[in-house]
Amino acid sequence: SGLLLILIGLLLLAHQFRPEFRVWQLFATYWPVLLIIWGLSKMFDYFAARRTGDPTPPAFTGGEFFLLLLLLCFGVVTYIGDRIKIDDEDWPFWNAGPRYSFSEETIQKGVKPAASILITTDYGDITVLPEDSPDIRVVAMKSVGGVGSESKAKERAAEVKVEVREEGNNYTVRPVDSKSGRRVSVDLEVHVPKQAGVDARSGRGNIKINGLAGSVTVDTKHGDVYVRDAGRDVQVEMRGGNLQVSGVKGNFRVTGRGNDIDVSDVGGAASIEGEYNGPIRVKNVASSTHFLSQRTDLTIGALPGRMEMDSGDLRVYDASGSIALSTSHKDIRMDNVGGRIRIDNKKGDVELNLKTAPKDEIEVNNESARIDVTLPSNATFEIQASSRNGEIDTGFDDAALKKSEESGTAKLEGKVGARGPQIRLKTTYGTVSVRKGP
Repeated sequence: SGLLLILIGLLLLAHQFRPEFRVWQLFATYWPVLLIIWGLSKMFDYFAARRTGDPTPPAFTGGEFFLLLLLLCFGVVTYIGDRIKIDDEDWPFWNAGPRYSFSEETIQKGVKPAASILITTDYGDITVLPEDSPDIRVVAMKSVGGVGSESKAKERAAEVKVEVREEGNNYTVRPVDSKSGRRVSVDLEVHVPKQAGVDARSGRGNIKINGLAGSVTVDTKHGDVYVRDAGRDVQVEMRGGNLQVSGVKGNFRVTGRGNDIDVSDVGGAASIEGEYNGPIRVKNVASSTHFLSQRTDLTIGALPGRMEMDSGDLRVYDASGSIALSTSHKDIRMDNVGGRIRIDNKKGDVELNLKTAPKDEIEVNNESARIDVTLPSNATFEIQASSRNGEIDTGFDDAALKKSEESGTAKLEGKVGARGPQIRLKTTYGTVSVRKGP
């Protein structure tokens, strides 16, 4: 326990003399090593006592037990801080005192209209605004804290310059720090030619891009992303925060992890890959919509309506294209969908409400939950439905439909009307309902 306290104290002391030494990130990554070292020392004490014949030491003294709880609490806090990207200098005892802000403006003239522009800042927001001017104009807001006085903050801010570097038809906008030391947060407001393509990257901060005619690429480790009215493709990689994208004339793709996802009015295809905690909403996608996570693989053809998803529910409204879904532990509801439908689910109800007669195959495989399908009264189809240790009911009474039960499995087979697509429904420990709609 004494060695552990000495180690923690040395790390905190090192941070005081070398602020760039990220003790918070170090603890967030390696704090379990302290438990391993402590456990090894306990094992050494135990076997040493047995070898010498001395009494076996207790597992924990009262003080050691308290220290263990303190260390575990500290480890949990560091883990949470790492997940939400809390850094060393965000804490008041490491970055105490007021913060001071200073602005700086930089202009790069004569930029080609279709130039490719990389904008990057480690700590700070990025806002990109289109202009009819052939210039890149950067308004930087530098924020400094933890230095004691405004004069020292001004000196520290002066050590950070915003540069615009030209390499052929490519430009890079970034803050350059001539010294290491306490962090300077730099928010960038960048005015660019409207036809330019932009690649915006922020380690910690929000990114907003509005009205660009060129392509948009975004990379953020922690921060919200807002993209509106993009004239070409939009690609986003994120590791936290919320995402709002609307008015994309090309394709859209997001990867990584985060919270809320809100996508609307995409002229091409929409692709969402990764793990997201908040609800996912997709609306009005001209081409296909694809969502892929560890638990769910969903592909929807044209989506003039909307799709909404959270941890336990999935809703699809007004989808005119085919649907393929593989998931588990989700209650699924689809209204007014068309095209071929294939759903594989486990431990979640599946409900389909078709307002027009199906023209393509429908297949639903479920486990330990019900299947409920509503079809128009004028629909024609062939059906094979089964429920092991469950029941089947139907509102269709055509003579060609046969219900039976064998070895604990209820079945419904036959056809309605002269000709129609195949409908295959299968579940266990749940009811299969085939309802007749208006």
